[in-house]
Amino acid sequence: MISLAGKAALITGGSRGIGAAAVKLFAQAGADVVFNYVKAKDAALQVQQEAGKHGTRVEAFKADVGKHADNQKLVEHCIARLGRLDILVANAGIWNPEDLPIEKMTEKQWDDMIRINLKSVYSIIHFTVPHMIKQKSGKIIPISSTAGQRGESFHTHYGASKGGIISFTKGLAAELARHNILVNSVAPGWVATDMSNPVLETKAGQKMASRRPHPLCRFGPGQLHDRRSHQCKWRFGLVRVKSVHIAVVIFLACAVSASRGSAQNPDTMMPEQSVAKGKQILSDLINALGGPGYTEVRESLCQGRRSQFGHNGEPLHPVLIDFSEYRRYPDKVRTEYISKGRNTILASLIGVDGLDFTHGGIVITLYDGDHGWTFDRSGVSELPATAIGDFQEQVKRNVDNLLRLRLKEEGISIRFGGSDTVDLKPVDWVEIDDRQERKFRLAVDRSTHLLVRSVVITKDEETQQINEDVSIYSNYQLKDSVWTPIQISREHNGRRAAQIFYDSCKFNPGFSDDIFDKSSLSKQGSQALVKKSKN
Repeated sequence: MISLAGKAALITGGSRGIGAAAVKLFAQAGADVVFNYVKAKDAALQVQQEAGKHGTRVEAFKADVGKHADNQKLVEHCIARLGRLDILVANAGIWNPEDLPIEKMTEKQWDDMIRINLKSVYSIIHFTVPHMIKQKSGKIIPISSTAGQRGESFHTHYGASKGGIISFTKGLAAELARHNILVNSVAPGWVATDMSNPVLETKAGQKMASRRPHPLCRFGPGQLHDRRSHQCKWRFGLVRVKSVHIAVVIFLACAVSASRGSAQNPDTMMPEQSVAKGKQILSDLINALGGPGYTEVRESLCQGRRSQFGHNGEPLHPVLIDFSEYRRYPDKVRTEYISKGRNTILASLIGVDGLDFTHGGIVITLYDGDHGWTFDRSGVSELPATAIGDFQEQVKRNVDNLLRLRLKEEGISIRFGGSDTVDLKPVDWVEIDDRQERKFRLAVDRSTHLLVRSVVITKDEETQQINEDVSIYSNYQLKDSVWTPIQISREHNGRRAAQIFYDSCKFNPGFSDDIFDKSSLSKQGSQALVKKSKN
């Protein structure tokens, strides 16, 4: 599946039908999602609950997209909650189930259809685009209909509204291309939803739905028609497609990227050119992260929540756990986990048997170089040698340690790894090898020069298995002097492993040495933290 990890999506009309299916699919792919509803609060909350099981942030927000002011509030709410807006799916719309001849159509009926189906698309895009221009990227997917291509007798106002979306999309795609904003419309045929089922279940509705063949569909800049593999053929007869199928098409629209210009091929570059380009990309990355403000960081305190995923891809319980992480680079880390009630996530996070997670509370892990301890309800315990070894390996793999401390280390080699599109962004890859044969691959955004993705490839000497650990960085915010990714998603060998959401980060706060000492883990020294866990 295409990963949308770290992406923020806004989907209108997400409480039912195509919109609800899109919300669930986007969340499953790793995106944070805000969607609106007007009256169907119970249905919206059910969608929110089902989509939220995948461990991302999913929120329903009451807003009438037919009202310009409500669209402004909806976009502002999305930015406030998710921090950015990468993908907009303008899906909300209405349909009149009864035939309506033009001579009987009232002005209000015409105006309501155009206001909700067409003007709302303009309105939500109007408020979204400034944020995407500021981000220098974005994907906009207005939902049209085959009725907008061919017209719809006795539903001419509906056909006009959807035809307007197609024309609007074509013009908008050309207009926004210079800002790295991709616009594609999806034009479904008849889809089995609660809006269309009452029509499709009647003889008249079946006759209307089978009047014309459904055309073969294709992707194209500015327009993305309905694509349903074997179901999308030239033929007469009723075609009924489930909303989840169209949600897949909408999802695929997010993966369509504008053609890239010619890029340097690392395989044809001279070695010294490859090294020079790789070092220049790393220099741009470090400067984008804050320059000296980033490289001179020796301590950090970050607080937030994290999800951990099992081998079946499902989040462990609870879905989110609070944590505070104290670091003194390179190899002193104290992490405090606060959990209420019985859980399975802490055992996976800490990876140590025998700790008491039965009733929740606070659990602390403390690593100091080649020593480590844990604190739980039973007191302080030494961490086993295997846990210490795993920690020391993570210190070597840590990207911040790599960029701040290791680039001038003996045995480090740097080269340009080529250009690509990663997570919907044009990037340059840098490849770095160390003496222990770890291979780092860093994807750096060509516009912002911030890190989009890191890949660490290692070989297990016992099993000879090649392991690949991927981190996906998003939602950068300036914290003190450092541009910090507020959301990080992690994968191990292609399987989703963890998702981290930072609420706050402070750099070089000036820790006391005691905080990384075993003595700080005494029950008496942790009483204040235990009280905090009960609040």
